[in-house]
Formats: sequence, structure tokens, C-alpha cells
Amino acid sequence: MGSEKNHESAMGSEYISGIFNYCDKWCERCALSSRCMVFRAEAEKGRLNKTPEMNDEFWQEISDMFKETLVKLKQLMEERGIEMEEPTWEELDENEKLEQYVESHPLTLISETYFKQAHNWLNSNRMIITEKTDEYKRLFQSDPTNMNYIDKALKINDYVEIIAWYHSLITVKINRALFSKIFDDDSEDDEIQNDANGSAKVALKGVERSIVAWKELSDLLKEEDSEIYRQLAILMKIKEGIHQSFPGAEKFIRPGFDQ
Repeated sequence: MGSEKNHESAMGSEYISGIFNYCDKWCERCALSSRCMVFRAEAEKGRLNKTPEMNDEFWQEISDMFKETLVKLKQLMEERGIEMEEPTWEELDENEKLEQYVESHPLTLISETYFKQAHNWLNSNRMIITEKTDEYKRLFQSDPTNMNYIDKALKINDYVEIIAWYHSLITVKINRALFSKIFDDDSEDDEIQNDANGSAKVALKGVERSIVAWKELSDLLKEEDSEIYRQLAILMKIKEGIHQSFPGAEKFIRPGFDQ
């Protein structure tokens, strides 16, 4: 870690120190990739990236949509009678082994459930996704002046990409946050700026972006509406669980992203 910092200093202030510690590792979609030493190393190996400006605009749009989506989602779930029981996030006995603590924690269990269900959904609906995308492309070909068709086709791909990327990362970051929480509780680390909150925040951002992606996808794939809402209900529980288990996560400042 020390050598990385020295390398960054040597390369100049254009690099943000530690930016790669609390990111989602999605370099191709990162608006700050040009200021990351890890991305530079990957780029030198031939990896490509969209321009930072395109990525910044993309994630800002997703972020702006989140609050509005959350309000609509709660209303729709009430109308559809989808239950959202308040989860109980109880701590295990202090003498439990660390592995058992993490494996048995409600956040781990529910995030693993989400991973499996989202993974199955992505695999079983490839044909529907392709057919719907092709349908919008055909409509655009028949009416090239209507950009709405091609926009919908591109958005389907964007939302599926978001779901696919984060459905596994959420579990990984929650596990790391839980492991770190044990050590942070016994140390004199900052109550907010610690690895547990940092990892939990990355998971939280993944949850929020996934909520937007699933909700928008439900408007484009009407036939999969009910199944999508089941995924959304799980994500909402994960979101509440992160807030309850890591109350400092929202306030954690990720280098570059939250400054």
C-alpha cells in the first residue's frame, strides 16, 4: 500500500490516492478512470474505456433517478400487495467464530439469495432480452426519425449490464464489510472512515443502482414484471439492512467519488 502511495506521488497530483480501494472495479464505466493508477496499469494492457464524460453523465442520470424510483417503487409494491417485512439484523454471540458470524449474518444470507435469483433471471431471460432489443431495433429501422426506439434498445442493454455487474459484487462487499466490522470495533479507527463503512458503501451504491436498473427494465419488459418486483423487494431489504448494520456507511467519503 505504501509503495502504491509513493508511486502515485511520483506520477503527480492527477492521480487520486486510494481511489481504487472503495470503487466497484467497473473501470469501463468509471468517470474517474483517468485519475486511477490501477486503471492506468489495465489500460497499458490494452483495455478500452468509454470517455470519462460519458460515464459521468451516465451515472449521474442513474443517481438522479434513484430517489424518484424509490418513491414510485414503494407505492407500486403497496398496490400489488408485495410484502416487505422489516428484517431483524441481530448480532450473533460474541464468542462465535468470525467465519460463522459472516456466513450466518442476515445480510450475507439475503445478499446470497439475491445473487442466486438475479443470476438465474439473467440466464433464463436472455432470449426475451434479445428479442425485445431486436424489436426496438426493427422499429427504428422502419422509422429512423424516431430515436426513442434505438434509445430503448440501448437502455435495455445498459440496465442488464448494471444488474449483471452488481449482483455478485454486492455480496462480496457485504462480506468484506462484515469481516472488517469485527476488527474495526476492537480498534481506534475513525467511526466513519473505516474499511467496514467503506465496503458497505460500495455495496449500498451497487444496491441503489440495481434498484433503478430493475425498475426501468420492468417498464421495458412488461412480461417479466412480477419476477422483477421480487428482485426489487430483496434489494430493498438489503438496502435497509446495510443502513441498520452500518449506520456510518452513507457518511463514508470515498476518495474521488464523494469529494
